[in-house]
Amino acid sequence: MKQFDMDRLILLPEKKAVRKFFDMHNYKWFRRMLFGFFTYGVVLLPITIIEDTTPAAPAAVCLLCVIGISIRRSRLVENHFTTVCVSFLILLFVILALPDELMDEGNPWALLLPFLVLVYRFHPLVTFLFYASVCTGLIFQGIYLDEIPGRSAASGVLFFMGMPLALYARRRKKAIFIEDWQLARNNKDRLRMKKELEQARDIQLSFLPPGDPELNGLQLSCLSEPASEVGGDYYFYYRLSESRTLLLVGDVSGHGVASGLVLSGVRSCLYLMRDAHENPGDMLRKLNLVLKETTDSRTFMTMLLIIIDHRSGLIQLANAGHPPLLHYRAADGKVEEIRRPALPLGAIREAAFAEETLYCATGDVLVLYSDGLTETMNETGEYGAARLRNELSIYGAANMNAGEIRNSLFNDVQTFAGDNEQDDDITLAVVRFPAEGYLEKMRT
Repeated sequence: MKQFDMDRLILLPEKKAVRKFFDMHNYKWFRRMLFGFFTYGVVLLPITIIEDTTPAAPAAVCLLCVIGISIRRSRLVENHFTTVCVSFLILLFVILALPDELMDEGNPWALLLPFLVLVYRFHPLVTFLFYASVCTGLIFQGIYLDEIPGRSAASGVLFFMGMPLALYARRRKKAIFIEDWQLARNNKDRLRMKKELEQARDIQLSFLPPGDPELNGLQLSCLSEPASEVGGDYYFYYRLSESRTLLLVGDVSGHGVASGLVLSGVRSCLYLMRDAHENPGDMLRKLNLVLKETTDSRTFMTMLLIIIDHRSGLIQLANAGHPPLLHYRAADGKVEEIRRPALPLGAIREAAFAEETLYCATGDVLVLYSDGLTETMNETGEYGAARLRNELSIYGAANMNAGEIRNSLFNDVQTFAGDNEQDDDITLAVVRFPAEGYLEKMRT
């Protein structure tokens, strides 16, 4: 019989796993009994010959055990083990319960029979039929065949009394096995799910542009930190031309696998629109139609999309329900929020997204972020947009590059959160127009 460890048993339905577990338990004792009684028969055969008694019982035991040993790995035992095992035990008991000529007081196995079968854990119905049939046979033998009246009958009574003990032992063993089986199965499912989520996380992170790009001197640095294995935030950039770059930050409602699937569709749409050279408002309108047509009514996505002209410093932007763009002006050291109220993508079918323009000068900084950043919590409350603006004004005045500003802002958020768990995805994109002379050089 094939042996199944717990890793294989958890792949079976519960009922089949329980049946297989008890079959393996019973087979272990069946095999031990085969070899044990075969040894008993082999030892007893020469004794019967020396004592000049009939060797029928030892020979029958040996023959029965040889048959059992020869078929123990066969398909018959594999498919009908319980029937084979019970039949073997009944035949063995019939042989052993017969009077023994070597012993004047009869065969002592008759009194040992009730204890031999307690190691087996058959199905309750099989247990009842097995015990009842053997008990009836022993009582019949004790009344009509035994030379010592009542010997086998007493054995039969003891045998029947052992049935409740066998049933209780099986029930207890079954309860312990099911508990272990469920625990192992749950652990297996968790490990499998964790592995799949890690693979999904790796795939999603591969969607993000690698590293900070080279944009003819323009500084751009981004990061995205999911709250779970698969996040709902996204950033994306690509060159529209030698002097124009598109940058966006998006946030799907919620986070997790469902949000990640939506993001993969949005990413595909962005690649299809890559060469269309459209303005930000039209791009958001098309994305809105795709999202509305392909997702349910509860799925939304906020997005802030800007197009940067390296030559003139002109910024075109459109917002679909996303947190505002932050503009640090190096000239006066102030941070301005560029707000443009609008519905998120997927809210309504026919949505319009107004565009806005602004100009950046030398040393200016633009920050795009998701609401997970400003909604980070600790014991005192929320991080908030006011603290973000204040930190940006400090780092902007410190003449840091885009990567240093990004890291400083993110580190400040982490310091604020302390040991509190991150509840939402955090995405941050920082653009900095470099030192004096850059725009003038690009224009020429």
